[in-house]
Amino acid sequence: MKVLLSDLFSTLVSGGDAERDVVNARMGAVLGVDAVAFQRAFDASSYERFIGAYGDLPSTLRVIVERCGGTPTNE
Repeated sequence: MKVLLSDLFSTLVSGGDAERDVVNARMGAVLGVDAVAFQRAFDASSYERFIGAYGDLPSTLRVIVERCGGTPTNE
């Protein structure tokens, strides 16, 4: 088995913290919650996300949206 482990920002996506913050804020807006609150909650959950505490990406985003007061749907 071969595995490639990589992070997204500064590896696959060029840029630094400012670019990451813009992407995270946009995700929050698309998901229907306050963009800044989502950005902060996403950043605060980095350790849990890295170890897979919330499962896959959709499950992880659901947890973060709920922390921001949103009610996510499967859509």
